[in-house]
Amino acid sequence: MTTATATRSEATFWRTVHAEWIKIRSVRSTMFTLLFMAILGVGISSLGALAVRAATNSGHLHHAINPVTHSLGGTLIAQIAIGVLGVLVFTGEISSGTLQSTFAAVPQRWKVLLAKVLVYFIIALIASEIVAFACFFAGQAIMSGVVTTANLSDPGVLRVVAGTGLYLPVIGVLALAIGVMIRRTAGAITAFVGIYLVLPLLVSALPSPYSTDIDKFLPFQVSQTMLSNVPVPGSLSPWTGFFVVVAYTVILIIIAGSLLKARDA
Repeated sequence: MTTATATRSEATFWRTVHAEWIKIRSVRSTMFTLLFMAILGVGISSLGALAVRAATNSGHLHHAINPVTHSLGGTLIAQIAIGVLGVLVFTGEISSGTLQSTFAAVPQRWKVLLAKVLVYFIIALIASEIVAFACFFAGQAIMSGVVTTANLSDPGVLRVVAGTGLYLPVIGVLALAIGVMIRRTAGAITAFVGIYLVLPLLVSALPSPYSTDIDKFLPFQVSQTMLSNVPVPGSLSPWTGFFVVVAYTVILIIIAGSLLKARDA
């Protein structure tokens, strides 16, 4: 009893964070998902830029494009990938059977959840910023010479690129909370994709002005606002939308933590 009590007393929050850091970087799905996000994110942005270059050279591009938004097109797939990783951070432990051991070492389940969120957010933030800046620079380099390109020093451009990299890990934490609530990888990923991609389609079927009034508060529409360095009509301002999604995420984390505490491991 004394040994068990001593072991539990040593499970401070930062020790728990360190343990979660070891776990998340030792799981192969973490590296594979981040690599997938980087390759497809930058790849799709580059293909979009190549399409613009080819259309311009052939004279088939008859409308102005936003070079900033266009070069970040690949971050849509990055949002899905980062969400999948968020789900796996929790459900992966359930499928591997290690969650019970984690709770045996750290009985305070809120502490475990917050440690997972912190470690995941930092990793996702670094990866997302790298991908966002890589997409931007790749797109601008490819489109250079055929359309007017943008620089980070131009008004609003740095906000778009860095803000996109900040938005992605928030979406990932939202997906992590869904994973905690549903506890099954397939179900949680389906729910995340449904909320993120399918819900906007359902809302768009509503009569106006209800569709517009609801749509601007959805995470997907907020992401489109974050991607633009010019105002998007009918949408929230970029940072207002961002903090709305942060509020959604905090609420879901609170619900997930409450369910985690109430359920058996």
